[in-house]
Amino acid sequence: MIKADFLKNRQLSDEDYKLFRDLIYKKSGIFFPESKKLALGHKLYKRLKALGLNNFREYYDFLSKKAGEDEYTELFVVLTTNETSFFRTPKHFEALQKVIFPELMEKHEKDGTKKIRVWSAGCSMGEEPYTIAITYLEAAGLKAKKFNFKIIATDLSIKVLNIAKEGIYPESELEKVKEPLREKYFIKLPDGYYKVKDNVKKLIEFKTHNLISDPGFPGMDVIFCRNVMIYFDKEAKTKVVKKFYDSLNPGGYFFVGHAESLYGISKEFKFTKIEGAILYRKEA
Repeated sequence: MIKADFLKNRQLSDEDYKLFRDLIYKKSGIFFPESKKLALGHKLYKRLKALGLNNFREYYDFLSKKAGEDEYTELFVVLTTNETSFFRTPKHFEALQKVIFPELMEKHEKDGTKKIRVWSAGCSMGEEPYTIAITYLEAAGLKAKKFNFKIIATDLSIKVLNIAKEGIYPESELEKVKEPLREKYFIKLPDGYYKVKDNVKKLIEFKTHNLISDPGFPGMDVIFCRNVMIYFDKEAKTKVVKKFYDSLNPGGYFFVGHAESLYGISKEFKFTKIEGAILYRKEA
């Protein structure tokens, strides 16, 4: 009986499902098909209870009439999983270190700009942009200070961005970070946590950003958007991928999650493979 009540309280009616589905899609581009109605109910229930509301319709009225951006931020944190770690999909970072960053350094040294820009879209708690920064420092070595290198790291959630700015992580998050890199780029804290060093932090600018409604960032050499577009329908994916394409410099690189593809989404990007990593490129 308890289990039945537990499930009943978290189940959306068809009408409420459609109201929330459309509101969430309008605000974020995140799309919950009917097959995920039960999962959506479970996620929404967390915010409903946190706010002390009695039912889903009360929460919908609150969102649509009274809630500010802070509540939408809290909601999007609940709706999207932020599972990530340092050096997730290692082949991507091998491609960056061995091929892409050396190529970009040579290119921008020749054109005199010495400016390299990377966008980490949907950066969550910061593991991805910090990994990119460490990879750059390893690739550049003593040349690192010669270049104007910057990562723009964006996410919908102010909450996860604040965690990212702190740059403090449990040891479990550093499982794929080799010991020499831990010693070089992290400070081990007394409680067993690790803090990213300032020379890595200063390479990153964290910003709130909505991939659907906000403009892109022109002049990018590399864009990472991994396991973010899985929440979008085809129309939203097409819109976002076009934004990425327009943000990239000619010859720029675009990384998506290992299980993601641009098939049927974009014909403008060129599929490519570098050091065993699958990625896409904007032709020069």
